[in-house]
Amino acid sequence: MTLIRAAAKAENFCDDGDALRLVDIPDDADATAIASAVHAVAAQKPHLIKSSVKPWSGSGVASHPANAGLKLEQLFGPGSSARLANDLALHQPEKYRRLRQEAKKKGLVG
Repeated sequence: MTLIRAAAKAENFCDDGDALRLVDIPDDADATAIASAVHAVAAQKPHLIKSSVKPWSGSGVASHPANAGLKLEQLFGPGSSARLANDLALHQPEKYRRLRQEAKKKGLVG
């Protein structure tokens, strides 16, 4: 069983218990046969495998802070962008609160 678990971890199963349940292994199987049987199950059932971040696909974490160079006038007051303000409020609420306080001091927000 530990060989199956090790092979499941190597194949990146979400839950190595799935490999224990789904892989049929003969009693006399060696480590190579177990690894190939687990690989076959992983190929047949890709929904059991953890996904990975693919470069340049947009599935990774942003390497730069969102809304880094915004001015108060872009977020608050006449001519401001509600979309930018909402995005900042959802993703960086502390920064949004701080900038909103600054905007109140400058009279951009009532």
